[in-house]
Amino acid sequence: MSVGYNRHYSIHEIQPRHFQKTGKKAGLPEDMAETALVQIFENLPTAIETVCASLPADFPAELRDSIAEGALRRSKVIAAVA
Repeated sequence: MSVGYNRHYSIHEIQPRHFQKTGKKAGLPEDMAETALVQIFENLPTAIETVCASLPADFPAELRDSIAEGALRRSKVIAAVA
């Protein structure tokens, strides 16, 4: 994933401001990126539950939990603009 002007690729380095910069560069209304981030933050827990419930029974629980917990941790960064 590459966002912002500096082309970040590590997900842990991406901040809400990078989405805002990318949106601005793309000519989107200023509040569109923030609105999208708020929607992601609000819907993420339910989305994670839905995905986890739809995984095959033999899907590795450790991998599932690691991804879900990582996404929820990153959502705290998103919450800063919510």
